[in-house]
Amino acid sequence: MSIKIMSQIWELDLPHNAQSVFLALADHADDDGYCYPSVGRLAWKTGYGVRQVQRTLKELRDNKLAIPMSPVVGGRHNTIVYKLDPSAGKHKPAFRPRPDFADLPPDFPDIKGDNMTPFTEEAEKKGVTQVAERVTPKTQRVSPRSQKGDIAMSPESSVIINEPSIESSGHQYPEWFQPLVDLKGFKRAAHKNAILSIQEGCNEASVNEAEVVGRFAEYYRDGGRATHRWSDPVAALVKTLPLQIAKTRKGRPKSTSLNIDYAALKAQVEARQGGSR
Repeated sequence: MSIKIMSQIWELDLPHNAQSVFLALADHADDDGYCYPSVGRLAWKTGYGVRQVQRTLKELRDNKLAIPMSPVVGGRHNTIVYKLDPSAGKHKPAFRPRPDFADLPPDFPDIKGDNMTPFTEEAEKKGVTQVAERVTPKTQRVSPRSQKGDIAMSPESSVIINEPSIESSGHQYPEWFQPLVDLKGFKRAAHKNAILSIQEGCNEASVNEAEVVGRFAEYYRDGGRATHRWSDPVAALVKTLPLQIAKTRKGRPKSTSLNIDYAALKAQVEARQGGSR
């Protein structure tokens, strides 16, 4: 999630559907603007249908707000990495809050008129009486403390809850995500959006997450980090996920098929059966 990009989106003059989809993209993006959510997840987040999300993504692409970093090809197993650029959008007029009435001059005209009761000594006494009447029940409700003892009215000691902090408990990652933890530049964070993006991309491409992450970690250690000047292995994997999936598919051993001449095999069997008669 990039708070930086989301705050920039709020300042843009966008239709409601474009704003919702753009914010959903930013919820998956890093601070550099790269994200990789599926259309189905965007539809779930925004409440729009899949077709409407696809049309809205096209509008964002046409307006250069969401720049595709990979070919935009339809299909279940094709993936797209976007780079968000809110600076390409049109900004709203600057927000002007309503003036504080305390700062207005004394002769400032009251458009709606004065509907308040004039302040008089009698009204002041009446107001004090009403306040006292409203306060009285609270005093009566508190009084049982002195009558029934402190046990009924002092539960403070029993409501103290010691919750473990996130820092002390640490972060737990899926087993297939562990190879990234040992890489140089890895940042200790939840990486929730990155994990979801990797899972969705691998599921749509019908590849195993562990295989993709393992091959990427090996390439990262063997010079990929220095070649591409990567500083964060998780962000690098999400940004290049379609490429890593393609490499994983290419590196798989091809299945070998057996070329069997069934006609010759049948002839041999018939010849053996004829010789045995």
